[in-house]
Amino acid sequence: MARKKTVKNKYYKKDFKITASQQVMLKAFCRKNEVTEKKFFRTILNDYLHKNAVHININKHEVDENQLNLLDLIAVTEAEQLYEKQQQQELF
Repeated sequence: MARKKTVKNKYYKKDFKITASQQVMLKAFCRKNEVTEKKFFRTILNDYLHKNAVHININKHEVDENQLNLLDLIAVTEAEQLYEKQQQQELF
């Protein structure tokens, strides 16, 4: 039986600067709460993004305004069929 391929997560490296006083406070906080700096930043970032997710508009599949959807196609074909029936009735 073949194994399924595991999906690799993509990670992105982000760098930013903090002041010396912020570094001291960060170290003290992490020591007191037994948390690494990485874990601290990830937790803070996740909490912030989840709280403000309503304000973020992420459209992964942006559709062009001229593109028809499936229901539009069905309505168009029904209208064409109705028009053809009316044309045939007028001929008789």
